[in-house]
Amino acid sequence: MTLAESQGKSVHIYTVLTHALHDPDLRTVGDMSEEGMFGWTMRNHGASIMRHMADWRVDATDPVEVERKVEELCWGNTVLFGVGGCVGKVFNANFFTMHLVTSSLFLHSYIKYLTPPSQARLLHVYLLVSLVWYIAHGCPTLDIDHFYSLPLPSSPHETLTVPNP
Repeated sequence: MTLAESQGKSVHIYTVLTHALHDPDLRTVGDMSEEGMFGWTMRNHGASIMRHMADWRVDATDPVEVERKVEELCWGNTVLFGVGGCVGKVFNANFFTMHLVTSSLFLHSYIKYLTPPSQARLLHVYLLVSLVWYIAHGCPTLDIDHFYSLPLPSSPHETLTVPNP
């Protein structure tokens, strides 16, 4: 039993991401086709992913808690996209994690129309899907220190280098 379980508390999404980052078993990548990567990752790593997110709970009877968890998902996916896409001075915008960010922005819009049990289920499944896509793309390093050490643009038109496909 973990400390969070023994105290009946939920861990933050960043704790879940940290555990996933440090799990060497999640580094195994299989079918890398766009059609197969999600299913392969779920079949081969689903149990481990669920274990990592077991302490991330949503008390859907508390509207403040639900909003806090929605915000965690928004920020968590923003980190996966922004920090995970920053390698050196090159920003590699990942199509899938970018869509996790944009879809997370809509959680606020429709969560209020669901019953509390449905809210909890939606948020858990959303976290699971986010983690599966992150892991399916090889668990890019989340080097926050490096991300914040990059110089700020000197003008609005200066940006990180973006690879030209």
